[in-house]
Amino acid sequence: MAPQPKPAPQLPPNVMDFFSLRGKVAVVTGASGPIGEAVAEGYAQAGADVVMIYSRDDKAVQRAPELAKANGVRVEAVQLDVRDYEATKRVIEGVISKFGKLDIWVANAGVPQMDNTIMHVDPKVLENIIHINYTSVVYQAALCGEYWSKHAPQGPNTGRFIITSSGAASSNIRPLDQGVYNSSKAAVKVLARSLAQEFKDFARVNSVSPGYMGDAQGADEAEITNALNRQVLNRTGDYREMQGAYVYLASDASSFCTGHDLIVDGGYTC
Repeated sequence: MAPQPKPAPQLPPNVMDFFSLRGKVAVVTGASGPIGEAVAEGYAQAGADVVMIYSRDDKAVQRAPELAKANGVRVEAVQLDVRDYEATKRVIEGVISKFGKLDIWVANAGVPQMDNTIMHVDPKVLENIIHINYTSVVYQAALCGEYWSKHAPQGPNTGRFIITSSGAASSNIRPLDQGVYNSSKAAVKVLARSLAQEFKDFARVNSVSPGYMGDAQGADEAEITNALNRQVLNRTGDYREMQGAYVYLASDASSFCTGHDLIVDGGYTC
């Protein structure tokens, strides 16, 4: 007998309710950075309880109670070095113990490449970029996948794993020489596609590729001018303009979306 197709999930009657995260528990890494902070804020506004993961910058510690009070949800800040597999495992176990479950994980923590060309990259800098931008995402995916596959109700919408990639994974960001960073972000974009297949029975996996946002992460005036010349909308993005993409991929609005890279770059790569 041929395998039968799986039934579609039960969806709310009103399309606006598709985007609700009420009752969900979400974890966002890199939550002291501008994208991570915006995502955490968006999730709290959509009704989720949120754990803001930070490494050294403790801005998340200040923002967590503000977001909790403003949105009537639980928001906590937790320090974690995402390069540490065992520490990441303990954080996930702690979230599940404290909140009772884990629905959404956003692997957003990352570092840029400041040493420019491959010929001059410091081996220690190279190792750090790859470890944070790629290896740590593998750690997070493995641990979340283990939980969702064993302890959560089965179904493709049980878990939602979202990776922050970059527009640099799809288009060379001229004139910047940042091959290590670009390739690390391309790697996690491909990883999301692979995990969509591997996690198909218990989670959806997608990635988001931001373009030039805010102050363009310290890019100089010439670089920003070049970016604007290629940008259809002729401006950099406001970090809050990323919220819709992440809420969409975390919510039932994207229940039939997995293995997708959502580009939010003002038309830079079109």
